[in-house]
Amino acid sequence: MKEISLTAPQAALLRGIVGRRVPEMHQVVETLGARVLTGPEKEALQEALATELVEFELVDGCEPTPRGVAIDDLIDVISRF
Repeated sequence: MKEISLTAPQAALLRGIVGRRVPEMHQVVETLGARVLTGPEKEALQEALATELVEFELVDGCEPTPRGVAIDDLIDVISRF
């Protein structure tokens, strides 16, 4: 299995969003990299990130803010776990 990890800023961003949107997924976030995520786990994390992106991180409804770009990148990274 290819080792995938988050950078410290990515991990902090993910923890913050998960803590607000899907706190029941906290343990999943803490075990990232130690095991393969299930399909439903990936979907739940990606949905929380996408919702955060759409609700708060788009300028004029279409262009992502710098934080939005980081969230978008994180959605991609989660797909590889």
